[in-house]
Amino acid sequence: MAAVAASGFTIEDLGWARAQLGNAHVELDPWGNLIVSPASDLHEAAVSLIMRQLVNQLADRVDVVVNGVAWRVAGGSGYVDVPDITVLATGWHRRRDEQLIPAPLLVVEVASPSTRAVDRGRKLEDYRRGAAGAYLLVDLPTLAPVTVPTFELNRRSESPRVAHGRIELEVGEDAVVLDLVGLMIDENE
Repeated sequence: MAAVAASGFTIEDLGWARAQLGNAHVELDPWGNLIVSPASDLHEAAVSLIMRQLVNQLADRVDVVVNGVAWRVAGGSGYVDVPDITVLATGWHRRRDEQLIPAPLLVVEVASPSTRAVDRGRKLEDYRRGAAGAYLLVDLPTLAPVTVPTFELNRRSESPRVAHGRIELEVGEDAVVLDLVGLMIDENE
């Protein structure tokens, strides 16, 4: 998902924006910023691979949700965040104010060139304030100077941990390995 750094668009502008960008998947956030999805084939492939690995390793002990759990953090920025992947304890629910109960075990954002600053700034702070168990930011080779997929694991009381290509982490009580070593798409084919 990519956010275009322009604001003040209205619902009437969506047809024009879709035509200009050549993409039918253009939405608006609550402040009138355009959101374009998917960000790239590589982005979507990374999200899909991470999701499959989480589902395979965590089986039926948690819920793994892709691009769908809107979360407004109490005391946060006020923005409704929709992570690329959210891992939730079974039995979770969302309150009317869009807070998640209990907080996610893991939130994953695969950065895009247009969203990387937001992912590292406002969203990271929201997820910390919202008591997410862990926040994993994934940078792909399309983001210079990154040459291999890079994971940055953030937990509330720890310094960030960076791993290249593969990372081992705990999600709730479970050990998980995420591996993007072989992920590459030739966009010229």
